[in-house]
Amino acid sequence: MLAFLKKLFLSDELKTVSTAGNAKTGKPKPAEKKRSEPKPIAPAQAAEALKSPDAESRKGALAHIQDLGSLADRISNDSDAVVRSVASTRFKQLFDAAPGAERERVLKVLDASWQEWVAKSSTHAETRKIALSYVQRAGFLGDRAMADPDPSIRLGLINRIDAVSTLERIAQHARTKDKAVFRAASEKLSETKFQARDANEIKLRAEKLCEALDQLIRTNNQFERAELGAKQAVLQQDFAKLGAVD
Repeated sequence: MLAFLKKLFLSDELKTVSTAGNAKTGKPKPAEKKRSEPKPIAPAQAAEALKSPDAESRKGALAHIQDLGSLADRISNDSDAVVRSVASTRFKQLFDAAPGAERERVLKVLDASWQEWVAKSSTHAETRKIALSYVQRAGFLGDRAMADPDPSIRLGLINRIDAVSTLERIAQHARTKDKAVFRAASEKLSETKFQARDANEIKLRAEKLCEALDQLIRTNNQFERAELGAKQAVLQQDFAKLGAVD
C-alpha cells in the first residue's frame, strides 16, 4: 500500500512540474499551419504568366490553366523539368472532364506517348478510339486488343495488327475470355501465315479442304446435295489458291 501511494505521489509531482514548466515559458502551443490555396487569377493573366522567363511564375500559373492545349504545349516545350511535370499532372486531372471537341482537338498535337496514355486511360470509349487511330506501335495495339473495356474497340484493333507473334498472343489471351476476339485473331493469324507461305498453315488448309470435299461427296442430305455444285466451286477456288503457293 505504501509503495502504491509513493508511486501515485511521484506521478502527480511530475505532472505538477511539467505544468509549472509550461506556465513559466508562457509560450502557447503553436497553431497548425493551414495549407494556403492559390489565389484565383483571370485566365488571361494565367496565360500571360506562362510566357514568363521565370520558371516559378510559369509553374504557379498552371494551377489556373483550364485549356488542354496550353497544358500540352508546356508538357512538350517548357525548358524546366518541374514545370513540365506539373503541367503533366494538371493535364491528367482535367482531360476527361474537358468537352469532347477539346479532347479530340488536343489529341492531334500530342506526341505518341501521350496519345497512348489517352488510349489507355480515358474513360470515354470514343476518345480512346480516336487516340488509338493515331497510335502506330503494334505492341501497344495488341495490348489494347486484349485489355480495352469496350468489345467493339478490341475487335476493331485486330484488323490493324499483322505481326504473327502479336496475333498469337491475342488469340491465346482471348481463348477463354472473348470468343469474338479469339475468332477474329485466329482467322487473321491463319490468313497472315498463309500469305507468308507458311508450310504448316498450307498443309493445315489442304487437309481441311480435303475433309470438306469428302463430306460433301458422302452426304445424303438432299438440301446439301442441291448446293453441292456451289460448294464445290468454292472449294475448287480454295484449292487453286493452294496450288498457287510455291
